[in-house]
Amino acid sequence: MPVVPATIPEDQPEDRAIISNVSLLSTHIEQHVENCYDRTLSAAIRCQIAQAIIQSIILGRMSYLDVSREISSSLQSRVSGADNQMNDLCKLGTQIREYIDSHAADWRWGTFDSGVVFPSLFRGEQVVRPQEVVGAGA
Repeated sequence: MPVVPATIPEDQPEDRAIISNVSLLSTHIEQHVENCYDRTLSAAIRCQIAQAIIQSIILGRMSYLDVSREISSSLQSRVSGADNQMNDLCKLGTQIREYIDSHAADWRWGTFDSGVVFPSLFRGEQVVRPQEVVGAGA
């Protein structure tokens, strides 16, 4: 279930681009996990992928190919082509990083507390995209 972000002023298209791409990343991670991995581990795997992309690519500035290989080698997919999908997820992380880097406002992420599969996104002190937790549409 998609998460509805906080209302963003119409005169801030860059904000909408960042928030919509973050929502897209979360949705694509969820779909990838549902299609490629054991369902009993889906929340943990969603968290692991999101955490790696956010911490290593968006915040850590690592190459999307390096992170994609690292994630793929640590997870055992049951579907061929999963590595290509992981590359696409990591590329989207790079795009989000570029949007955030070119934006004047301060953007930050919430934490991966227990049960969180995708953290909150803040613009300054305002939550513009709430966290996703296990059992709440996650």
